Amino acid sequence: METNNQLTKDVVATEKPVSSEESEGIDNASDSDVIQQVPQEEMIVVDEKPQEPTISVKETFIYAIGQLRPVFPNKGLEKTYLFAAQTLKVSGDDYYRVFSYQDTSTKQRPYLYIAEQCQWVLRIHGVDAYVLMPVSQTEVLQLIDAIKPQESSLQTVYTNVIGYLGPKKRYDNNETSLPSVLCEQLYHQTMDELQQGLIPEASVSTQAIQGVIKQLALAPNHGDTDFQRAVNYMAFRYPAIYLLAHSLQQKLDPVTNGAAYFLVDIQPQYSDVMSNQVIVDIIFKFKNDASELFKFYYCSVNVTGVYPFINSPLHVFMPVEPETV
Repeated sequence: METNNQLTKDVVATEKPVSSEESEGIDNASDSDVIQQVPQEEMIVVDEKPQEPTISVKETFIYAIGQLRPVFPNKGLEKTYLFAAQTLKVSGDDYYRVFSYQDTSTKQRPYLYIAEQCQWVLRIHGVDAYVLMPVSQTEVLQLIDAIKPQESSLQTVYTNVIGYLGPKKRYDNNETSLPSVLCEQLYHQTMDELQQGLIPEASVSTQAIQGVIKQLALAPNHGDTDFQRAVNYMAFRYPAIYLLAHSLQQKLDPVTNGAAYFLVDIQPQYSDVMSNQVIVDIIFKFKNDASELFKFYYCSVNVTGVYPFINSPLHVFMPVEPETV
């Protein structure tokens, strides 16, 4: 057997050299003191420790949408921040002005270290959900940019957080704890900014955008499951759904006396395609405004890794009617 021959060679190669006295002692030893040679076919290694089974721990990916608020982990940092705000003659609530302040002579940000030591909390539908842990200064700057006050709008700023679920972290002066998220990427936008981004494609109506967002907001989620991540990704990274909603509202159906179609439901489900990838099909249900007629569309999202992406673009979808007995 080739494996056992190799094992024998390894043992010989690592064996301590035997002196002439030791060799003579071995020659005079009794048969009971001599280790009997085992035929190679029966040689079994019994002194090796069995290998422990490899346990595969699945990482929990996060793709969450919410609003940010900075929290000071202790009173000392909070007082340092308030002193900086007083120095700059800005409100104590104007975190952006303090964190983003740049000295005109040195071009340095003297208060950036406060933002780096802050705890950034993501609120989802008004409830604290995660403590964000930026992996580099790039993410810290993205966090600061996300809390910039809107100059001409009171619209909500939606911050999208992509990363990995971490252990619970105490925050708010150690009063409570929340799950943490190791942030790989952050981006943010308002509904106006989303609409502006769609203008190069087509002039999408505000009603169409609000209709899609309304359906997405009917079920608040933490973005920690395959279905939630797929839907959250599609909401802000797939303009085609807004273009479709706008088109169905504008193309009046002559069969129903000109009534339009509006999005009434979004249903995610796992794809039935055999693959080693995690694919989520998202089904969009549009209802005619003046009848019980419906139109269905679907697209699929690959959520195998931390960054989802479109696996299959929007297509017309015909649901299978259940068989009647």
